[in-house]
Amino acid sequence: MKKNKEDYMMVTVRVKQRLSELYKVTMIRSGQTITEDLIEHIKKQVDNYRIPEYKLEINDNDYVKINFRVERELYTNYKVQMILNRTTPTADITRHMLKTVENS
Repeated sequence: MKKNKEDYMMVTVRVKQRLSELYKVTMIRSGQTITEDLIEHIKKQVDNYRIPEYKLEINDNDYVKINFRVERELYTNYKVQMILNRTTPTADITRHMLKTVENS
């Protein structure tokens, strides 16, 4: 069944500028889009929530916004999972980005 425009929503996450740049480069080199990677991450977290471990630290005081489109129902389930695990989508996505950059 084809999804309607209303079935999707735009999500905006604020992250440190340097992390955003490194993550984008990592995605370009991997041949995957940011949206594909983040949706894959969200699906995994909904099915089996895990906190990724990383050592990478980004010291940057400037922030930028990352936007991506996601199915409304999937994101709703993701937000519920984040609440149940006492975290936020922004924190979880930031940890995922740090782990992704660190592993590249």
